[in-house]
Amino acid sequence: MTTLQIEVEDATPVGAACDNDNLRVRLSDGRVLQAPLWWFPRLASAMPEARARVELSPMGMHWPEIGEDISIASILRGRKAPGAVEADFHAPADRQGQKEAFAALKGMGWEGDLDAMRGNAHSGDK
Repeated sequence: MTTLQIEVEDATPVGAACDNDNLRVRLSDGRVLQAPLWWFPRLASAMPEARARVELSPMGMHWPEIGEDISIASILRGRKAPGAVEADFHAPADRQGQKEAFAALKGMGWEGDLDAMRGNAHSGDK
């Protein structure tokens, strides 16, 4: 059994949320996964209200109004949905948007630093 198999078998979602750029999934073991929303074209093009109505299962998430199913295994493997094309994302200068995304992560139980999450060496502009 490989390490990835162990991670997938032990990964049960307990929360999922989307903003305009990312899907975030909180797992029962405390990990928080994040994937760019462009990986999932149907989810990315859906209205925020439909993205908010998600059903959790032991292996992943289902959005009934969108007809989208995403497994934890696919996120861990970095597997994009067919037809996924990287979109032009919001500029990093959008500090308010970054702070809102950071607040969503904290609400899902993530503890950490915004600049560390972004990979910045300096944190003077929090």
